[in-house]
Amino acid sequence: MMDTRGARTLQQAAAPAAAYTAAELGQLLGMTKRGMNHRATREDWLHRPRQSNGGGREYPFGTLPEDIKLAIISKLAESKPRPQPLPQDLDERSRDRALCRIMILRLFDAWRASRPDLKNTESRTLFCAAYRANEIENTPDWLRAGLPRVSPNSLLNWRAALDNGGAARLSGSYGKRRGQRRISSDPEVVDLIRGLLYKHPQISCNSILEALTARLPEDRVPAERTLNRWVAEYRREHESLLLSVANPDGWRSKCLAATGDASAHVIRLNQVWEYDSTVADVMLADNRRHVIVAIIDVYSRRVRFLVSRSSKASAVAALTRRCMLEWGVPEIAKTDNGSDYVSHHMQRIFGELGIDQKLCTPFQPQQKPHIERVFKTFLHGTFELLDGFVGHNVIDRKAIESRRSFAARLRKKKYKDTPVELRLTAEELQSFCDEWAVNMYERREHGSLGMSPMQRAAGWTGPVRRIENERALDVLLRPAPSQDGWRTVGKKGVQAGYYYDHPSLRVEALVPGGRVRVLLDETDAARVTCFNERGEWVCDAICPELAGVSREELAAAVKRAQKKALAEDRKDLRGAAKRAQVDTILTDIRRKAATDAAKVTPLPHRSESYSTPALEEAARAADAGATPKAAPLTEAQQKSHEELVRELAGGGERVVQLPPMKDERKARFLRAWRIEQRIEAGQAVDTEEALWLGRYQATPEYKSMRGIFEDFGVEAFN
Repeated sequence: MMDTRGARTLQQAAAPAAAYTAAELGQLLGMTKRGMNHRATREDWLHRPRQSNGGGREYPFGTLPEDIKLAIISKLAESKPRPQPLPQDLDERSRDRALCRIMILRLFDAWRASRPDLKNTESRTLFCAAYRANEIENTPDWLRAGLPRVSPNSLLNWRAALDNGGAARLSGSYGKRRGQRRISSDPEVVDLIRGLLYKHPQISCNSILEALTARLPEDRVPAERTLNRWVAEYRREHESLLLSVANPDGWRSKCLAATGDASAHVIRLNQVWEYDSTVADVMLADNRRHVIVAIIDVYSRRVRFLVSRSSKASAVAALTRRCMLEWGVPEIAKTDNGSDYVSHHMQRIFGELGIDQKLCTPFQPQQKPHIERVFKTFLHGTFELLDGFVGHNVIDRKAIESRRSFAARLRKKKYKDTPVELRLTAEELQSFCDEWAVNMYERREHGSLGMSPMQRAAGWTGPVRRIENERALDVLLRPAPSQDGWRTVGKKGVQAGYYYDHPSLRVEALVPGGRVRVLLDETDAARVTCFNERGEWVCDAICPELAGVSREELAAAVKRAQKKALAEDRKDLRGAAKRAQVDTILTDIRRKAATDAAKVTPLPHRSESYSTPALEEAARAADAGATPKAAPLTEAQQKSHEELVRELAGGGERVVQLPPMKDERKARFLRAWRIEQRIEAGQAVDTEEALWLGRYQATPEYKSMRGIFEDFGVEAFN
């Protein structure tokens, strides 16, 4: 609220001198003589030789700048008695009316003092015209909104009222309106009006009147002017309440109490970083409004921006990388619940870097006030001077569009060829954001710090966590494809849009079915980085088509690596089987079973003879046909039997004669064996031969010949 002390008239206050020296002005205004001389020279004030003793120059009062003249008038009027203050028993509307009139008289006195040659009537007329044309300097916005125009007679009457009765005479308090008392005394009318204002905060008085007419009898419906005054007074008295209903975010920004210190708990550099994103209020050369992602270190108030087509996880990760390399690693990242901040990509980055991410409560942006405030400072400053600025809201945007369309019509009328509007590119906007953050904001004293953010950061003497291996950070920040990057290794490798393969994938996952996490390299589409389920780096797999590598060469290398790994593992398995004596395990099992069985003897059961007629007849048949004793061997048979016994007991090596094989069978197997040798050596094989080999390996002939080959080697086929 403005000061309630009324201004004295020029006749009541001490009259200003005709001219002042620099020393007199400095003494009067609380400045040095040197400072006044410097300003007078810079602004080229009119001066003349000093009329009194002492020499030098002096500045006529009428030629001084308006702010200097107003300051002189105020200083001269300070020593004079003031009119009585406004009574405290006035209602708010009456007090506002009196304050507006007092302020008008103050402005008139200051304006009149700089024009002593004008007569009283003429000065009032000219002042009212200048006030109506908004040409009176230092006129506050609230005064013009409350009193948009004034007449010469009003100035004369207000002056007389102020001199005779004091400030209370300017209040114009006429008491309560009878019609308004009528509305307040009818609870049903009041409830209906208040309910409409709650459900429809922007409702007009005409709509309220229609609702009252439809709901109530005619004798209870107030007059239109009475309703307008009552609603206007209710809106004024309950401005905060209605704003909280109509615009919760606006109420939070304007009215929510903020007596605490949101950064009181932050005592270390990089202790808390706040993240946020907003759509820039500027149209770029691609006819799009880009998003600005920002990070602020709460302790030092340093801030960095990143311009992106949209707010996505990759943009947040890129800005995080830049800030970590420049400032260090934060302890806590304070973000909202946007999909770009709670994505798998950012969750993985924060988790693997050991950063504690804290999420704001949904729809509570005041929980990260520092980044919200720096955005407002940035977007409502020199940012508004950029080409393509479209305004901060619909009203600003409409005014800018109207102004541009009017200018375009003038250019089209004056010039045949209308010049194309020049707009910033995304790179130029990024350059502006960097310059503002580093050269303007970071070096300017911050109100809550008492120093600049750069000085605050430089004064920190504690340790700063830094990542020395920038390449490792780049790999960690790479985005992952769908399913958080997890892929199953198949026969063709891993799939991430294309198929990527590497020999190490076969070592890590010997058979299809192993899982790896894939991270994309945004600088090289032909390469992906793979990690196993333990988080260990496996390889950088490549896509042959994108990398310009022969897929046959890559396949051969993968097969060699796979066979080598399999051979080493088979050798290890054979060693384990030999050390464990697996060949004799069946004998051990049978021996153990026999030993256990001998320890338990079942008790005999009571038995009784059982027979049937069929069994009796079968017994008679068995007795009648009993097997006779074997006849003795002849001499020749006995000799042959003895020779066979000697041969079997001789212990000599027996020669096994293989069954004869047909030549075509041997030729087919040898052909297959030679193709297999070339494949193992990594040599090229014709498609026709490979197909023949596959069909032949499925035949019983190949399997039988393979068994002979494994037992006797290739010599069996020569």
